[in-house]
Amino acid sequence: VHHWAHYRWGVFDEFATRKTNLFYENNAGSRSPTLCTTGIQAKLVDESGQDCNPGNEGPIVCHYQFESDTSAQASVMFYPELPTVTSFCDSDPSSPNYHNFHALGSDQNQFCNFRSTWDVISASDDFSGNNNPQRTISDTTPNIKLVYYRTRAERVSLVLDVSGSIDIGTLLPRLNQEASKYINSFAEGSKLGLITFNARAEVRHALTEIAGDADRQSLTDALPSFTYGATSIGAAIQEGLTMLKPTGLGGTIVLMTDGQENTAPMIQDVWPQVLEQKVTLVTIAIGEYADSSLEDLASQTGGLSFYDTEDAAHLSEIFSAISAQDSDIIQLTAGSVDVTTEGETHEGTVRIDSSCGNNTVFQFTYVCQDMSSLPASPVVLYAPDGTAYGVKEFDGHGRYSEEEEDHRSEEHGRGSAGGYVIDTTAGTVQITIPGTAQEGLWRYTVTAGTPAPCVALTIGIPDINPAIQTSITTTPSSELPVIECTGTLAHNVMNFREEGQRMQSFYVVVQQDYVCGLSAHVQVYITEPTGREVNLTMHDNGLGADMLANDGVYSAYFSGIGQNGRYNVRVQVSGRVYIDANCLAGVGETWDPFGGTTSTSTDGYNVEVDRIVSIGSFQVTHFMPVHDYFPPARVTDVQIDSSDMGQDTVVLQWTAPGGDLDDGQADHYHIAVSNNITTLLQDFDSAVSVQVHDCADRADCVLNNPSGSGSHEQLVFVIPDGFSDETVYIGLRGVDDEGNMGELSNIVTYSVGIRTKGGPAIVITVVTVFAVLVILVTCMVGAVLWKKGKLKRPASAVSTRSTQPVLNRATDVERGDHVVRATFNPGAPLPLISASKPDRSVIFRAKKEPEEDPPWSKPVSQERGEDVVRANFNTRQVLLPPIQPAPKDTAAMFLAPKVTEEDLGQTQGASQEREETTVTATSATQEEAMATTQVTETHIPLLEEQHPEELDMPSQHAPGTDRDEGNVETGENKMCDQDPSVHPPPLHPPPYEELFQEQEEEINIVTDEEKKRLEEEEMRRLQEEEEERQRKEEEKRRKDWK
Repeated sequence: VHHWAHYRWGVFDEFATRKTNLFYENNAGSRSPTLCTTGIQAKLVDESGQDCNPGNEGPIVCHYQFESDTSAQASVMFYPELPTVTSFCDSDPSSPNYHNFHALGSDQNQFCNFRSTWDVISASDDFSGNNNPQRTISDTTPNIKLVYYRTRAERVSLVLDVSGSIDIGTLLPRLNQEASKYINSFAEGSKLGLITFNARAEVRHALTEIAGDADRQSLTDALPSFTYGATSIGAAIQEGLTMLKPTGLGGTIVLMTDGQENTAPMIQDVWPQVLEQKVTLVTIAIGEYADSSLEDLASQTGGLSFYDTEDAAHLSEIFSAISAQDSDIIQLTAGSVDVTTEGETHEGTVRIDSSCGNNTVFQFTYVCQDMSSLPASPVVLYAPDGTAYGVKEFDGHGRYSEEEEDHRSEEHGRGSAGGYVIDTTAGTVQITIPGTAQEGLWRYTVTAGTPAPCVALTIGIPDINPAIQTSITTTPSSELPVIECTGTLAHNVMNFREEGQRMQSFYVVVQQDYVCGLSAHVQVYITEPTGREVNLTMHDNGLGADMLANDGVYSAYFSGIGQNGRYNVRVQVSGRVYIDANCLAGVGETWDPFGGTTSTSTDGYNVEVDRIVSIGSFQVTHFMPVHDYFPPARVTDVQIDSSDMGQDTVVLQWTAPGGDLDDGQADHYHIAVSNNITTLLQDFDSAVSVQVHDCADRADCVLNNPSGSGSHEQLVFVIPDGFSDETVYIGLRGVDDEGNMGELSNIVTYSVGIRTKGGPAIVITVVTVFAVLVILVTCMVGAVLWKKGKLKRPASAVSTRSTQPVLNRATDVERGDHVVRATFNPGAPLPLISASKPDRSVIFRAKKEPEEDPPWSKPVSQERGEDVVRANFNTRQVLLPPIQPAPKDTAAMFLAPKVTEEDLGQTQGASQEREETTVTATSATQEEAMATTQVTETHIPLLEEQHPEELDMPSQHAPGTDRDEGNVETGENKMCDQDPSVHPPPLHPPPYEELFQEQEEEINIVTDEEKKRLEEEEMRRLQEEEEERQRKEEEKRRKDWK
């Protein structure tokens, strides 16, 4: 079950998989062994049974030792051999199987962002949606059922498209050329048949067991010579199934097509038969119009899918990769060079290592060239010891016999040997090395023929330029296990409508008998739908797409997708590879934490290798351009340098991510510190941030100066104030220049020493507390006196305010019960006000000046600048986000508390509308300045009708960090997160006499002179706006003219 969980659900081990993560710091501040759950009674001891202590685990071998009374039920991913263990760790705090997220070093916490194993497993398709509910199983004996069996003796049905879209001047000759090479690669004992299809399928050659060259030649002679008609892929698959069925279940159908099916039977009609016969489908899509279902067909049957452009530039390596899929063939190298001049030469090299060398074949394909113009020695091959292969004369008869070859080898007297064949039908020169090829560097020189392109006979089909394609293959030698390179894609089909399918990942494993192959140079080559080729370097460094460093798995992200279509992928592994006998591929160091043993072999060795891995193609659908969609990659190797830099000074080290995953560089880092790990995991932004002033080198602090992807980063900083005599947790996230923030890194801990506050700090704190108490007492006394009617508002209360009257505007404010709805754009209609609840906030965004909006969030309840209102009505703490600009002529609704004189009447299920009313707000550029507008005489009759009760407003608490924002939906008369069935209680204004006592003569506080001045300012503003508009139009006209 432990290993099945790895394979099926992708969960990780919960024990210490490396000597560097044996311990973690628990809540008590002491060190505990890495495990899950904490109910397991265990400790780490060395080989003599002595306790292993943090700091000395490097030079000794430690292992877990369990107490006899351990009764924990979890976890299967920790130590399934414990008799009591029957469950996975879960995320229920009340459960005895509660996940130990404090064990920072466990792989499950590291790679699954501290999610419990059962959280991951239960979210899979196997269990989500109440699939496979818990049930009692009386017998747990496994029932093994053989569902598929693949033999080395191949059974292949080669199915080729000969519909009218296959051009007989370009693609058909190339297809026959590569199919002929593929046929000749089949070993004796294999079975191969040939089918062609257009609107219907035809058996060109029955399934035949290969007994020698005569059978291969018979199949080659059956290759098609003409094309016509429509396309029925279903008919082709059905004929292939019929051919393979008499030989039993299984077998392989290799299907090549360049079109979309348009004639019955369709693929879906024959799909049940494919599943029933358990046949593997390998698909080759030629050109951008090949049927879109090919990748799915291959992936659902365990086969590979490939893509090539219409010039068939990669057909040679594709067929070589297919040959290797069901055999022990190793592809050492493959490539293509264009030919521009007759007789030009091209050179190349390849390395053959000690793990291979049998049946080595050097094959050179002349694409669209007249081979009669070739010299006597078109290919010359040199072994590492200088032996030459390929010094010969061409007599125009096509193939040479072995006797002729041996005679010519002796005649030239240059050490020529081996099988040298020129095949004018296939357009190839092939050299077969007898026995086991020499280990080392082989060199070759190829001479080109006449560079006349293959001319397409179909309108719209491109010509094929002359080229020389190289393919070098071999098989394992008997001396050592072969060095294997296998690859895979994250997605066969990428639908950009799905957020998780907008980025591709590639993975290649380099291993020898499951032992890691480290330090290899790995390049991935991606052929785009246009035929352009891009390449990326794959890494085994634990960064970005690579989860674990130095485990023999090389990984890379590919975020450069630019259009719909197919992308073909091949990987080249080369250079000096270190075979580490103490490393298990995909796992890392081979250390047994339960037995305390390491690998018996400590010797590794270096070997020079060359390998080509074709890992197929993937298809992109519904592509949409996304501007800087990708954040920096997650950092997985954060660590604290143990060197002593002074009290509470931390030396933090990590590998830099890129700006887009692992490409480029980040804009800055956000490093946070907390004494609660849950804060970092669930509310990272609320943790204490490390600032530039905390850095030892403030002038060049890495916080704001990240290095390029893959670089070593180091930050020396002092733990921020507020922590003393406790363990703190530190994590970081990379941020790019668009504000995209990467995932939280691995978390490290640091023990903060005892800190004492100085005298001035204590004095400041005492004074602050005293001032707060005085203000609170004053407010409480004032509130009591006000309620008893003993506190009157002075006559100058209104006139002492700074005022900014709103002039020359239509109705722009409408007030209901606890609701403000406003527009500062005359052209925008106001929607109706609906009932709303407290604890909701929203921002009204309109034209504003830059200085009115600070770049950080301000804990305020109301903020207003020119044409900007931001407010909330909450009964708990909130933190409002910054104001952002919005287009003109927009209306919005926001909630705000109202002061007494602003509430001009009781709301009864509807809003009140008047020309101008009072809006109380704090300006971002004018602290404590209150903006008011006139109250017109049209409101007095309304006020006189109200019930004379005092207004009881909910209090506005101090600002904090909690925020619950509502969203405005204009035109639908409702606010998001709002329950339309909930209506606020009716609030009654204070008595009219009290509200306007001794103030009526001061209500209209705007003098005629002030009005005139404001009108002049408004006219100037409007004139400036008109001039600016005309200037922009003139600039636009000039650009358009250019």
